[in-house]
Amino acid sequence: MAERKCAYCLEELREGATVCHVCAREQPAAKSARNQKLLIYGLVGAAVLVVGGWLGWNALDQMARAKAVARIVECMHLHGDKTMDADFVNHEIDDGMTQTGKGWRAGVEYAALVFIRSGATDTGACFTTQETLFSD
Repeated sequence: MAERKCAYCLEELREGATVCHVCAREQPAAKSARNQKLLIYGLVGAAVLVVGGWLGWNALDQMARAKAVARIVECMHLHGDKTMDADFVNHEIDDGMTQTGKGWRAGVEYAALVFIRSGATDTGACFTTQETLFSD
């Protein structure tokens, strides 16, 4: 086995010692242990970034959907349908998502098609305005 020497005074270290018995300095960690710690910290940091990014994206997407629903309800109220509320619009969007197998934006388009086919063109138009589909 190779003898370990102090990194500072080059005296021989005792078996398993981390502090030199001559100069009383703590020895630096072995490079492999340091690299392993850096790898672990890097992986944890990357995982935190991925999870944080996903949560942030979901929050922004839900805010965009809430704004779109509010705009649809406001448009319907302007066109005379005062009974329309956010729960009904959300239900229609969810139904459209189920039918298309895609996200809420595709659900909005599907709900618009359902209303237009049933003859409620004003209501369908509220679902397809540019402000609704591309909310900020």
